[in-house]
Amino acid sequence: MLLKASPPDLVQIGDILSDIIRDEQRAGDIILGLRSLLNERKAADLQALDLNDTVPELVKIVYA
Repeated sequence: MLLKASPPDLVQIGDILSDIIRDEQRAGDIILGLRSLLNERKAADLQALDLNDTVPELVKIVYA
């Protein structure tokens, strides 16, 4: 366990927390986008989605 180490590796713990924050922000952006899409459903609001960019990001979040 990283926190039980003597002394704990604060750099590694900071890196892990930064990854968690980045993933949480990305997930939040995805959720907001989906909510907007589902709530408004106007043709003008629809945007093309490049799955080649989206799928790898989703895989990172799922396996993080």
